[in-house]
Amino acid sequence: MKKLLLTVAAASAMGLLTLANDSSYSGTGAVLSPRHETDIDIVKENLTIQLTDSGFSYFTVEYTLVNSGKAKSVTMGFETDTYCSAEGISPNGNPNMQNFVTRLNGKTIPYTVKLVLSEYLQEEYEESHDYSVIDDCDGGVTYAYSFDATFPHGESKLVQTFKLMNSNNVDNPYYIPYKLTPATRWGNGKIEDFTLTLDARGYYRHFWVDGDDALVLADWQGDPTLKNLKWKTMAETFVPKKDGYFDENEEIKPHKSRYIALHDSWIQAKIKDYAPTEELSITSPRLFYSYEPERQLVFGDGFQGETFIPEINGTHNTETGEFEYENWDFYSRVKKVLPYALRGYIPTDDPEVLAHLKKISWYMPDPSYTPRLEDLNETEQEFVKSRI
Repeated sequence: MKKLLLTVAAASAMGLLTLANDSSYSGTGAVLSPRHETDIDIVKENLTIQLTDSGFSYFTVEYTLVNSGKAKSVTMGFETDTYCSAEGISPNGNPNMQNFVTRLNGKTIPYTVKLVLSEYLQEEYEESHDYSVIDDCDGGVTYAYSFDATFPHGESKLVQTFKLMNSNNVDNPYYIPYKLTPATRWGNGKIEDFTLTLDARGYYRHFWVDGDDALVLADWQGDPTLKNLKWKTMAETFVPKKDGYFDENEEIKPHKSRYIALHDSWIQAKIKDYAPTEELSITSPRLFYSYEPERQLVFGDGFQGETFIPEINGTHNTETGEFEYENWDFYSRVKKVLPYALRGYIPTDDPEVLAHLKKISWYMPDPSYTPRLEDLNETEQEFVKSRI
């Protein structure tokens, strides 16, 4: 349990925000507890995530729910991680999630921010009714953007939209977690028709998708109307190695992940009768980062640990104070074109560099693309212009 608390607390400190499918709740005041809804089924969920360069991802979640009983009102909640400050848990929700709107059958529903406690905190709170037991930012608490929804007999449409500030760290420019398992709390215990759409139209993205095997190994398909291939995907099984982060007696199981590259396009996974057993996460490896002593800007790792730029070995010239590198010419030629290669550039005048690019999993040559410096973002321009 201590390890779980440390993990959750670390996530809060880094500004990570976990989002979740809607669920039904019981309770009053500022605290809610999840319960199982027996009369209402989720027959369809369309989850669309737009991946942009703005520092935000944009979400649209469309549910079709069917109430097999009489009309009823249900207290619902959309869960997110708590946001901690020096004063403790903020009562106003997580500022990293913005513009949250819920519409049921075309009508906007107001919401309030409440807290959902883990089982052990719920028991402690019920015994003491002391708010301080949940105000120490040690984990075990999530927000629920709570609202009352009235479902008539038959079919209803629930739509939620919001934008999420992307979390990031040294290795990952963005990390997007999303809880799918709360869907199993509804009447049928599953999503009869689930569609996940990852939309990078107007942008260039490559990332890992993690979840249960049903999601990772689903039949992912991109836009079939594209003239040139603009999407790639492949699954890989990881076998984690034991290191200082694991207990000696802890069992480490292999897990499957899906690698996806999108060039101004989208990709979808469709699953029937989906009862998620794990949560969704989207993680991008960093393309550019620096390290000491030379503060070299390099491309990061991708599918199966591939390296996007040739390695160079540097030796320090004590007389001049400069570093001297082997394989410098090839390194420089590859480095100069890599950000453009993300967009499909084909260096036809340099067959050696082109051969190197064709070995990279995300590379999708586009004969119509002409490289322009203004197409690159600030980090990419720095990368192209820098000597190292």
